[in-house]
Amino acid sequence: MKKINYILLMLLTMSSCRYYTRDILFKADKEKEKEFKEIAKTITTPKNYIINKNDKLEFVMFTNKGEIMVDPTSEFAKQISGGGSAQGSNLSFLVQYDGCVNLPILGKVKVDSITLNECDSLLAKLYSKYYFEPFVKTKIADRKVYILGLGSGGGAGGGAGGGGGGGGTRAIILDRENITLPELLTQAGGPALYSFANRVKIIRGDIKNPTIFSVDITGWNSMQNLNLVIQPNDIIYIPPGRRIIFDIIRDATFYTQIITTLLTLVLITKL
Repeated sequence: MKKINYILLMLLTMSSCRYYTRDILFKADKEKEKEFKEIAKTITTPKNYIINKNDKLEFVMFTNKGEIMVDPTSEFAKQISGGGSAQGSNLSFLVQYDGCVNLPILGKVKVDSITLNECDSLLAKLYSKYYFEPFVKTKIADRKVYILGLGSGGGAGGGAGGGGGGGGTRAIILDRENITLPELLTQAGGPALYSFANRVKIIRGDIKNPTIFSVDITGWNSMQNLNLVIQPNDIIYIPPGRRIIFDIIRDATFYTQIITTLLTLVLITKL
């Protein structure tokens, strides 16, 4: 029995590093991890969100500098709702792969890589050919951020019961611009117990060629020189911590109990 236990413990120990870290995502070598930290120091976030491809652009338009929406030709309303009224309603349009959005009356307008404020001015200028002093206000609909590695499924206070698993995930809709990472994590329930809050990875931009950087949120000094403003569609990953020795002992005890039970049954049947 002692030999069996010893062999089992050796097998678990040899496979521990790979076996007990196989659920850690976005792994990189040490040099790459250092690069992620350096990139974080160079990240700059515009005060106003820059429109990207695949964004859903939502806007509302009024004439007479915002006093009232007027559509004397009814062309705007026809293109929006088949003849219904479009006065004061919020309208959503997808920014296509070419960076253009197909708008009523105007047709295709390139809005990719400009800020929301710039888009407001651009659309107001273009619609001024058809309406008297139009006022346009745009925003991005369904601005989501994805967080992986929250405590206890991402519920409030979940870190106390996370058990080190770090399996909680959540998609959060940003209700305003310039939300910081600490604010977002507070809203999401906080990191899981034992997770590595000193190397939180943020994946930003095109998933085929993203910008990846890591930040340390464990201390005030570590955050002072970093820009932690979150952007829509960011993926935030908090790597889970692993207490490998405790996990090995737990698993060894479990398998030992199984083997002991089987051997006991074998001995009983031979009696």
